[in-house]
Amino acid sequence: MTDKRQQNTYKPLWRQITDNEEAAARFVIMLAPVLNHSYDYCISVLNESATLTKLISAERLESILATDYMDLFTPVLSKICVVEMHEAKRLGRLQAKSPTKRFDEYLGLLQTQTTMAELLGNYPELGPLLDVISTNYLQSLLDFLAHLSQDFPTLCETFFVQSHPQSILSVTSGGDTHAKGHRVLVITFECERGGQRKLVYKPRSLVNDVVFDGILNWLNANSDGPPLRLAKTLDCGTHGWCEYIESKPCHSVGEIEAYYHRLGKLLGLCYLLNGVDMHMENIIACGAYPVVIDLECLLSPQIIKNAYEKQFTETVQVTDIHILPNKSFIEKDHAGFDGSVLAGHLEQVALYKKSVWKMPHTDEMYLVKEETYAEQRNCLATLQGEKTPLASDYREQLVNGFVAVY
Repeated sequence: MTDKRQQNTYKPLWRQITDNEEAAARFVIMLAPVLNHSYDYCISVLNESATLTKLISAERLESILATDYMDLFTPVLSKICVVEMHEAKRLGRLQAKSPTKRFDEYLGLLQTQTTMAELLGNYPELGPLLDVISTNYLQSLLDFLAHLSQDFPTLCETFFVQSHPQSILSVTSGGDTHAKGHRVLVITFECERGGQRKLVYKPRSLVNDVVFDGILNWLNANSDGPPLRLAKTLDCGTHGWCEYIESKPCHSVGEIEAYYHRLGKLLGLCYLLNGVDMHMENIIACGAYPVVIDLECLLSPQIIKNAYEKQFTETVQVTDIHILPNKSFIEKDHAGFDGSVLAGHLEQVALYKKSVWKMPHTDEMYLVKEETYAEQRNCLATLQGEKTPLASDYREQLVNGFVAVY
C-alpha cells in the first residue's frame, strides 16, 4: 500500500471528550496518553489492510475510541476525580474565580504528570484496574478489526447482496463486556447505492443460532399457523455476525394475532429446549414476528434450590423462560420488577436507583441517587399509530401457538 496514513505523533485534542455535555465523562481526558497509544496502534493495523483502510477513516477511528473510553472509564474515574477536585479546591490549588472555570482548571491539572502520579498514589488499585480495562479493550478492538477484515467478502455475499458497504459510520456497543472486555457491537455501514445498513458482531460462537435456525425451518415445514423466523446468521467459530433486527409496527389486527401465535410457538419451543433468558431485551417485535436476538441460554440446566444436594432438573418451568409474566426482586421497599416479554410495554420503577450528578461542570458537583423508570422495550407487537394492544386480548392466539408446538 503506497498511501498509508501517518501515525499520530502529536497529542490529539479528543474534543469529543473535552467538550462532552456529560460532565463526568470529561474526566476521561486524563487518559489521553493511553488513547494516543491505542490510536497509533490501531492506525498501524488499519494500514496493513486494504479493506479496513477503505471502511474506517482516521476520524471515525478517533470517534470510536473516544466513545468507548468514555463508556468504559467514566464509571471508574468520575467519583474519584470529583473527590480529588473537592480536595484540590480545599487546598487552594484551584485559583479560577468561578465554579465552572475551576472545573476546567482541574481538567487541565488531570492532564499533568504530577496530578496523575498523585492520583495513582492515593488509589493504589486504580492503576492496575485502568491497565486491565485498557489492555482488554484494545485487544477486543483488534480482534474485531481482524475479524472484519478477514470476513468482509463473506459478509458482502451473506448480508449485502444488493449493495456492498463503502464505509463505517459508527460502531456502538450492544451490551455488557464479557471474556476480557469483548462486547457485542452494532456496526452501521454506508452502502454503495446510498442508504445505511446495520450488522451485529458477536465475539462468540453462534452455533446455537445456527442449530436453532435449523429447528425453526423444520418446525415451519411441519406445523400449522404462521411461520417463525430468526435473524440471518454467519457463524465463524470463534465469533459471528447477525442481521440487525429493526423494531417495526404491525399494520392490521390480523398481524397482531399472528405475532401472538408466533410468540406462543416460540414459548413452546423454548420450553422443550430448556431455553431461558428470553426476556424483554432479547426479543424484538419486527412487525408480526417476535425475533430472538440472543440464544446463549438454550439447553440450560436448572439448579434445584437445595444447593447442598447438588441436583439438577432436566426441564424449566414455563415462567422461567421470561416470555410470560414473572415478577421478581420483590423487596420491602420495592414492588418488584417484571422483565418478561409481556411486560415490555409497562411503566415500571427500575430495580436500582440512577446515579445523577448535580451542579455538573462545576467544582461543586456531587452525586445523588434518584428513582427512575426502566426503559420500555420493543418486544411487543404494536399497531401503527396506536397504543400497544393488551397482551391479554390475544391470550387465545398465544395458547394456540404453544399447543401447536408442544
